[in-house]
Amino acid sequence: MSSYYLEVSNELKKIIKKLKQEERTNYPNLYLCRRLFLVFSVVSVISWLIEFSFDLGIYFIFSFVIFCLGFIIFMICHLKSISKIPGGLENIRNRKVAEQIKKFVEKRFSRNPIGAIDNLIDELTEFIVEWRRRNLWRFNAVILVLSIVCLPPLKSNWKANIATVFQKQQFIVQLSLVTFIIFIVFFVEFIWHGFTYEPLFGKSQQYFQQLNILTEVKYLICEGENMTNKRVLISVSDKAGIVDFAQELTKLGWEIISTGGTKVALDNAGVKTIAIDDVTGFPEMMDGRVKTLHPKIHGGLLARRDLDSHLEAAQNHKIGLIDLVVVNLYPFKETILRPDVTYDLAVENIDIGGPSMLRSAAKNHASVTVVVDPADYAVVLEQLAEKGETSYETRQSLAAKVFRHTAAYDALIADYFTTQVGETKPEKLTLTYDLKQPMRYGENPQQDADFYQNALPTEYSIAAAKQLNGKELSFNNIRDADAAIRIIRDFKDRPTVVALKHMNPCGIGQADDIETAWDYAYEADPVSIFGGIVVLNREVDAATAEKMHPIFLEIIIAPSYSDEALAILTNKKKNLRILELPFDAQDASEAEAEYTGVVGGLLVQNQDVIKESPADWQVVTERQPSEQEATALEFAWKAIKYVKSNGIIITNDKMTLGVGPGQTNRVASVRIAIEQAKDRLDGAVLASDAFFPFADNIEEIAQAGIKAIIQPGGSVRDQDSIDAANKHGIAMVFTGVRHFRH
Repeated sequence: MSSYYLEVSNELKKIIKKLKQEERTNYPNLYLCRRLFLVFSVVSVISWLIEFSFDLGIYFIFSFVIFCLGFIIFMICHLKSISKIPGGLENIRNRKVAEQIKKFVEKRFSRNPIGAIDNLIDELTEFIVEWRRRNLWRFNAVILVLSIVCLPPLKSNWKANIATVFQKQQFIVQLSLVTFIIFIVFFVEFIWHGFTYEPLFGKSQQYFQQLNILTEVKYLICEGENMTNKRVLISVSDKAGIVDFAQELTKLGWEIISTGGTKVALDNAGVKTIAIDDVTGFPEMMDGRVKTLHPKIHGGLLARRDLDSHLEAAQNHKIGLIDLVVVNLYPFKETILRPDVTYDLAVENIDIGGPSMLRSAAKNHASVTVVVDPADYAVVLEQLAEKGETSYETRQSLAAKVFRHTAAYDALIADYFTTQVGETKPEKLTLTYDLKQPMRYGENPQQDADFYQNALPTEYSIAAAKQLNGKELSFNNIRDADAAIRIIRDFKDRPTVVALKHMNPCGIGQADDIETAWDYAYEADPVSIFGGIVVLNREVDAATAEKMHPIFLEIIIAPSYSDEALAILTNKKKNLRILELPFDAQDASEAEAEYTGVVGGLLVQNQDVIKESPADWQVVTERQPSEQEATALEFAWKAIKYVKSNGIIITNDKMTLGVGPGQTNRVASVRIAIEQAKDRLDGAVLASDAFFPFADNIEEIAQAGIKAIIQPGGSVRDQDSIDAANKHGIAMVFTGVRHFRH
């Protein structure tokens, strides 16, 4: 039995005990008659048994007759005492108990007392049925035992005495025998019927009494307050699970108000509904644009149940209260994602009535339950079935979800219209993201974190990648993987592999096939690649997988994998995260803005995806780069864009050789890159993400033997750098575009 039943049951027992004590004081003769009635009933049965078991003669017969007369007299007295109490003592007591329990239930289940009583009645009925089933065998066992124990020793005496009685033809004895037989038949029938249907004693009697009282309580509540069933308004575009939800609500006694397609779906499923226009008194109009925007809807949602003035206003204007709202909105997002969407179609899929009802219900969450997400149907049904109402905490949580939902819905609409009118710097920035993955922690274990996906998903993104193997992505995994797929967007023309560590490329290789490109990326820095992330822009074949498998990698990303390659990579590597990502949507991903959080604000910029052409670059030195150097400079310039500033990268025409990222002065980055490239500098070129402020950088580069440099230019001391390059016979190219990356 539930805790709510036990709570009400204990209250019932206390009230009944108190009333019985009052009855003993108010009706002493009645209780005396009852006791004597019980005594004479028992004595009479014993007398009959003795009479027909032993030959005690005529004197016992007279004694037996006296007991029978006494039995009849006291039964008459008992009935007479009861008749003096109008309505009967039991009925009066039950009525008093019901009145007190009504007050208790209305206080304890103030929001939905009828629902609570219905649930308690159903629970008690089920319990009684089960209790009978479990205990019926005990009654049968007692009867069987008594028969086995008592009948054999009495059999001979009974047979002889009955024969003697009929031979002597003593009328009074014959009458006693017939009476006894009739009494026994009716007594057994009384016990059997009482035990199985309406018992008058024991635990079963207590359960039946409670059931009758609860039924009376329900009648009193409905009669005294003229209450109807609770009402729910259902209007959904996403009809998943709505039929089952509505059917369960109907079983719990809820009336369902519905609209349009939702009503059709429920009616077709056999769920009884009330049309919205039967509530408002107005038909749906203007192609469904106006149907729920009516005082009889919003008054029923917004009326505070704790304010008499609100309830009086609702009564005066014949506004029925609505206690549950189930609404989800027109599919605006799905509409604007359609390739054939038109402006008019998008506008028609902007929901007006739905958000209004949701907001009204959510505002009045102290009294109204509001559901916008089908995932919440189960918890709402569970609480309604168990308690007759949802908890305040649940209503508050659901209201918060509604306000998030409507805010996100409006944000999508605002973003769509902002784009349509070409506004690039709106005075209000409205963003909406959906929770993709709760994370164990953030950048460090002491930081909480979650991963959110753009509400309008970007196809070429880590959020859209399909994970084929491995553990869940961590916060740092996602950031590094995002950086990796950004880098490889700039290397579409040839098979390319990018290895990345801590947001910086540690190796980039390109070749005519993906296996060779992997070789170059790995050889670029075989130390730093350990525990890194690798992204490939061609399908991973078995040969490439064989080379990758021995290396400890956190993540591998590619557009596809051959079956053999996937089998190789996953062999004994259950934790290796393998992602499949469609590379044909790379260009579209470049249009997405970048957001950087700062304390108290948000920085917004477009991505650094400017299209550059070597034809626009300027060779500013006397020496021109060779053809091979020109190819290497173009490769280096693509790579430097993704190195943290101050960033320096050294490459040849097919792979990176040294990376100097994130130093606070540029000459330090130059030295790090040169140290990493070491003995591979023959034919190497160098790229800098920003201009060289001093000629000392050129001196370091010349000393290493590098003969070609590419940089943005733009320093007031550019001429110093040019002069130093000319001095050492270095070719230097200015691009005119800076690529800072913080």
